[in-house]
Amino acid sequence: LEKMRAEATGEEQKGLAGFRTVWNEYVAASAGMFPLVAKGDTPAAEKLIGDGGAADVLWDPIKAALTSWQKATTTSVGAELSSARTTYSTAKLVVILLLAFSALLGAGLAFAIARGLARGIGQLVRAADGIAEGDIEQSVDIASRDELDLLGRSFSQMIDYLKESAG
Repeated sequence: LEKMRAEATGEEQKGLAGFRTVWNEYVAASAGMFPLVAKGDTPAAEKLIGDGGAADVLWDPIKAALTSWQKATTTSVGAELSSARTTYSTAKLVVILLLAFSALLGAGLAFAIARGLARGIGQLVRAADGIAEGDIEQSVDIASRDELDLLGRSFSQMIDYLKESAG
């Protein structure tokens, strides 16, 4: 009960305190039952806790205190659940936005890379088509630092070789 009290809201603590008060009164009122039973006086013990007895009169307040405590706890749990749902919704929205942003960023990077490749390959195709038609005055200028740049340099060397051979 101490751990529950430490973690409880004000209303829950109030409900718990109310329950503890009436419970202690009930325990005190019914404490005389055990000595009566030990002496074998069960009718007197039954009268103590039975209908209208000193302990019985305190049973309804115990039920009322438990109901009050339960309502306070249910309200507190409902508030916590609502807060958790809000946090979940916010986190879900942030994740969706981050995924969308990442997808757009990835698509933009892919477009930029594809455009750079297409330009370099386009230059090589135009030069190859010109050479195929007999025009060896072609130039290839690919400005990248990758395999396409190496291919462009090799293609330029081939054009230079063709110019020397034709010259």
